[in-house]
Amino acid sequence: MQRPSFSYICRNVTTFNAHGEFDGAAFGSFLERFIQPKIGFYVASSGSGLGQALNRDDLSRIYQIAVAVGKGKVEVGANIPEQYTSSLSIEHAQLAAAAGVDIINIYGPDGRHGFRPTDDEYRIYFDRILAEIKYPISLCPNPTLGYLPKPSVIAGITNTYTQVQNVILTGIKGDDLYFFNLMNALKRNVDVYVTESGSLNMLSMGAAGLAGNLANVVPKTYRSYLDLVAANKIEKAGVVYAQIRQLMQYVGQWIGGAPRWHLMFMKAFKLPGGEGKLPDPYLGYGDAEVARFAKGIIELNVPEISEM
Repeated sequence: MQRPSFSYICRNVTTFNAHGEFDGAAFGSFLERFIQPKIGFYVASSGSGLGQALNRDDLSRIYQIAVAVGKGKVEVGANIPEQYTSSLSIEHAQLAAAAGVDIINIYGPDGRHGFRPTDDEYRIYFDRILAEIKYPISLCPNPTLGYLPKPSVIAGITNTYTQVQNVILTGIKGDDLYFFNLMNALKRNVDVYVTESGSLNMLSMGAAGLAGNLANVVPKTYRSYLDLVAANKIEKAGVVYAQIRQLMQYVGQWIGGAPRWHLMFMKAFKLPGGEGKLPDPYLGYGDAEVARFAKGIIELNVPEISEM
């Protein structure tokens, strides 16, 4: 029996030129790669997309280009960086809404200097935002912020505000119990996206799909994996899942920011934006390190990479 098709939400790379400035032409070309495999893009995150390094004009252009490339073809989301105050999140969300994105992803308050909101503080943060932003919203309780809110808190916000259309559980690695508890607490039908680790379990338990940043480099591999799961071809899906997990393990050697290995891949395989330079404070890597990276990733024998 064929299951419903699964989606993938990609935290997209932002492309830069040789001076570390946003490269709009390369960005549009980079995003075109996601249309055929039906991979949704959430742009300008503070991780993969270096959203915190971009000024207001660049952010507006990024949202506009994403809408021009993907609107009506894949889901186009603004993955706005985490902010310290609700007023800053509101301001940024309004910028994304003005560009016409399909949905706006909002994190909880930034956990700077060890800050961890109480349950009430977390709820009030979103009460203030969602009272003003009447636009499709995605919530992401990502533990890389420095804390992980309870599933009941996320469910409570989602149950209260109908503009919340999905919840994204990236960063909660392999924890299907968090997913299970969230699903049980939800009283509305919203999409819940999970990370790759343990995804076979969670997709079978009702997850709408996956979210992450590895599809920046292998979008067709993710589409293959999700389609095989939907078709109940679990043995074949397991083969592709193993390829994805090997890739995740390999790129994990370059810790401290996904943009580092993203750019090395883009350089090695001549993807749009590969000739660029990351903005401060990233220094990037020289040709020898790019060559070492490429050699190791080719040896993983992932078909999509071999075709490149």
